[in-house]
Amino acid sequence: MAITVLNSETGENMEMSMSDYIFGVVSAEMPAEYHVESLKAQAVAAYTYALYKSKENADKPYDITDSFSSDQHYINYEKACEKWGENANKYTEKIKNAIKSVEGEYISFSGEPILALYHAISGGKTENAVDVFSVELPYLVSCDSIGDLLENDYSTTLNLTAEQ
Repeated sequence: MAITVLNSETGENMEMSMSDYIFGVVSAEMPAEYHVESLKAQAVAAYTYALYKSKENADKPYDITDSFSSDQHYINYEKACEKWGENANKYTEKIKNAIKSVEGEYISFSGEPILALYHAISGGKTENAVDVFSVELPYLVSCDSIGDLLENDYSTTLNLTAEQ
């Protein structure tokens, strides 16, 4: 399966295999050091999102963009290897194996791919889709996300004097 990705810097369309695209998204969106099961979950979410956007953009010359501000962040193989340095071979193999093990799997609601939105941290609770996007999506409803409280970067403490 192929996908056409709009390069947000050049305005050019890049055609690639879906597995190469998912590799670029997982490489950009998640640290390669994460547990392989996390990488698999990210691959399924990224693939689901790509399927949803491809359908939504059926009238455009591209399926999705490479920009995290409008879609998912994507980096090419060379940038991923540059980011990982001496660990490039190890991380490439790890991510490709994770993707291959979940290839073709996606999240659906009523038989259709969902708008698979994801984030690094939610502040302890997610929002209803209707409150954020003004579109009711029955699978995107508010829920507690207490695992966020365990994240190392969840909160910081700064002590200041009265003068400061």
